[in-house]
Amino acid sequence: MSKVNIERKRAILDSAKGQFFTVEFVKKDGTTRIMTAKKWMEKAFTYGSANAQANTVAGKPEYYTAADASAGEFRNINLETLVRAKVAGIDYKFD
Repeated sequence: MSKVNIERKRAILDSAKGQFFTVEFVKKDGTTRIMTAKKWMEKAFTYGSANAQANTVAGKPEYYTAADASAGEFRNINLETLVRAKVAGIDYKFD
């Protein structure tokens, strides 16, 4: 795929509709990370969870918050550094 904007990348990840997807992105330290995740659900933080925390990047459009399947924690994916996504069996590659 050629240059894809942040909104299109977000729409691709949202198309998983609650199912797991795999992403590959570059972290702040320059290393590449591959993660199997599921879309973040706000109610997981707001309905009396003892460990409830505010999402610190909620207002930043370049971040996508998802639940990391292997760690059982929520992670923020920088859509600007997203290299690859596999959603519903379709593999997307970004420049």
